[in-house]
Amino acid sequence: MNNLLNFFIKHVSWFVFMFYVITSCVLLFRNNPYQQSVYLTSANSVASTVLEGYSAVTSYFNLKNINDGYGHSNGNCYIFGACHIICSIFRHSPVFRIGGDEFVVILRDSDYENRHELIEQARQKFYETESDNSRDPWERFSAAVGIAEYHSGDTVDMVFKNADKDMYENKMSMKNKN
Repeated sequence: MNNLLNFFIKHVSWFVFMFYVITSCVLLFRNNPYQQSVYLTSANSVASTVLEGYSAVTSYFNLKNINDGYGHSNGNCYIFGACHIICSIFRHSPVFRIGGDEFVVILRDSDYENRHELIEQARQKFYETESDNSRDPWERFSAAVGIAEYHSGDTVDMVFKNADKDMYENKMSMKNKN
């Protein structure tokens, strides 16, 4: 017992450090959807869960213009705000950042069951923020959204290509409206 007590006393700073790291991670990821998405980004996680159903892909317009015209700090605000929209709509599904301005949502549970309504809700929310001229340019989020379904025998690459195709069609439709 004395050896155990001496061990804890000798390494108390390490235990305090680990406590603070764990506490800060819990607070950071629980209250910050952008950090949640960044943390969850990993090729192995995407590959292992994409085969369970649908995936939705988003790509943002104007990110380059925001970065070039207003700075990367505002570009980060743009990504954070757009990610917040995605995470608030797809509440029961993991979100992965796969590129500078692309995110994938692996739809699960009620998000999967209500996928068409949620995709339309996301498209509508992005349209509303983009059209709101009272916002700063980096707060006027615009995104194309695509969806694809996994079928037996499909590869992960095939599912992503199908979602990307749907996203591209949505992007062209949005451009034609403007």
